[in-house]
Amino acid sequence: MTGAVSINPRTGLHALRYAGRTLLSALPLPSLPRSPTTAAAPATLHIAAPIRVTELQPRSDWLHEWRDGSGGICLQLAALQLPECYLLRTPGLCDFRIDCARGTVEIEHTPATDSDTLEHLLIDQVLPRLLAQQGSLVAHAGCIRIHRRGALFMGQTGWGKSTLTALLQRHGHVPISDDCAVLDIHDQQVLATATYPSLRLFDDSIRAGFDRVPDATPVASYTGKRRIRLDAPPTDQPTPVSAIYLLNNPARPMHAPAIVPLPAAVACMALIEHGFRLDIASAERSAQQLRHAAAITRLVPTYALHYPRDFASADAVVERVLKHFGGLDVETKAIDCGP
Repeated sequence: MTGAVSINPRTGLHALRYAGRTLLSALPLPSLPRSPTTAAAPATLHIAAPIRVTELQPRSDWLHEWRDGSGGICLQLAALQLPECYLLRTPGLCDFRIDCARGTVEIEHTPATDSDTLEHLLIDQVLPRLLAQQGSLVAHAGCIRIHRRGALFMGQTGWGKSTLTALLQRHGHVPISDDCAVLDIHDQQVLATATYPSLRLFDDSIRAGFDRVPDATPVASYTGKRRIRLDAPPTDQPTPVSAIYLLNNPARPMHAPAIVPLPAAVACMALIEHGFRLDIASAERSAQQLRHAAAITRLVPTYALHYPRDFASADAVVERVLKHFGGLDVETKAIDCGP
């Protein structure tokens, strides 16, 4: 069920759920689950109605720029005058004015930005970074539930998180999210809450992950990936994490799957490297993230997962992961996270 028809009667905004929080949005954001208008939440997020502009105003005061795999600038960050307020730009497409203290996002977008692209940028780029700036550890990772326990698969964009998640769901396991999870610690256990249930795949991965090709919609104008709607359990219920797997860079080919334990210090730095951030120059947020990552990797074993990116090897990879995960000596405390 999507959030497109859930309207808060008091505000007239779409009432949605995101990372266990209530989100009130002037945009429908159909990929997000609906929220009961009376739902309590640990935090509330707000998306204002977007403003269409001819072009984005030039700036020269960027704090940081993120680059894609080809070296092009895909995101730019500038600080605004008010504390904890930032401008996050996707060049040529959108400006997002983010007030982290209030949890609000205001948008200006050019005519080149269609509704699919705008939704993708908001829920897959902007909101994870807002939550990180508010103090959460937001992992760039797929999460799947295997026999009531969670496995996280971390890696850069294009390293195969979504494809591996799809392959595991084909074997009967429950996909929670393919790209982003908020990690918390409760009662000496690491819990993962997905931002929203998601699978975003290229056509070859869709064919490999599903017996029957499901309905899918475009992700964004600049990618061939398709978004698949998941009939998944509510993402508000956290999943206990029993293992974290760091995927190998596909540019370094492997001939057979292998799983290697990572030292705690290496695992901690990997979790930081593969975490969403907004103001990466903030010493306070960096120290907080380091403490959080260190605590997580003390509680959950982390492994390097090396495997060939070859669909002919897919069954062997899944079998290797499931055998390894099933052999972990992990005590899962009583948290009802479904089948």
